[in-house]
Amino acid sequence: MLRMALIGCGARAGPYLTAARHLPGVEIAAVVDPDPDRAARAALAADVQLQAASLDELLDAAAEAFDAVIVTTPASTRASLIERAAGAGRHVLVEPPLAGTALEAERLTAAALSAGVRLMPAHGDRFRADSRAVRASLDRGELGRPGLLRIHDWSPAGEGNGNASPRALAALDLALWMFDGQPTHVFAAVQPRGAVSLAEAEYLQVHLGFEGGGMALIDVTRALPAGDGYRSLALIGSLGAAHADDHHNAQLLYGGGRAQAVLTEADESVPPLVLSEFATAVGGGREPAVRGDDGAAVLRVAEAAASSWAAGAAFRLSGGRYELA
Repeated sequence: MLRMALIGCGARAGPYLTAARHLPGVEIAAVVDPDPDRAARAALAADVQLQAASLDELLDAAAEAFDAVIVTTPASTRASLIERAAGAGRHVLVEPPLAGTALEAERLTAAALSAGVRLMPAHGDRFRADSRAVRASLDRGELGRPGLLRIHDWSPAGEGNGNASPRALAALDLALWMFDGQPTHVFAAVQPRGAVSLAEAEYLQVHLGFEGGGMALIDVTRALPAGDGYRSLALIGSLGAAHADDHHNAQLLYGGGRAQAVLTEADESVPPLVLSEFATAVGGGREPAVRGDDGAAVLRVAEAAASSWAAGAAFRLSGGRYELA
């Protein structure tokens, strides 16, 4: 049984509370939040008695009660919490982004490695049934070498606090996952033009160039009129193509001859899959499917995108960092 302390009891904690109640091998053993009312509501939902105002308070009072933490606090507060948890020998599952900057994420990844604990950014789009179907076809060699990846992620104004940041990071992570590496070139455009970060962007378009000539084109918006949004992923490889979207549970694969549809589970909940992967990795003494260096890599690309739209020019990878091309 993996006993977890939930750090941060706001809206982002809800799906993990629900998932843990129904997932064998995982339990919420404690909750942590500086707001006592919020902590009390989460403790009631998790059916636990142990709650604290801070991680330090919990470690002082009941360090033996938990083996790992789930961090869902605002990004600006995560670095110190992750370092403290890792230093205490606790494994860490954290809502993305892993940190405020790529350098900070690299430091946290190194700290977890040094402490011998597992650090997993919860990039949930990798666990969606449609994303996994496309990635599985790649792994089986059915699509050949990835050539062009196209991702749309559109939703009405007002969702995600009206900015493109969370979904943009998710789309960038998917691109790095599909190509198994960082892009060599990054070019981005944004609206409004004066935006200096993803949090200020209402519309973002990113072009990524990968080793060997592969490309990814991503556009994310939180500025549509009221109504349904739309998410799609299309990948063209050297031997075939795949298309997935969120409107049906049949994903299209084509590799010559007749196209075929691959059925996936509709309305599949992602948090239980994320929690299950984390618990299995910890229990098996292996790295999780999404690692700390994955979280750092997506932040490096996001920072390169911000630099690109500010400069109006492409950035290229050089020595592990991005510079003006």
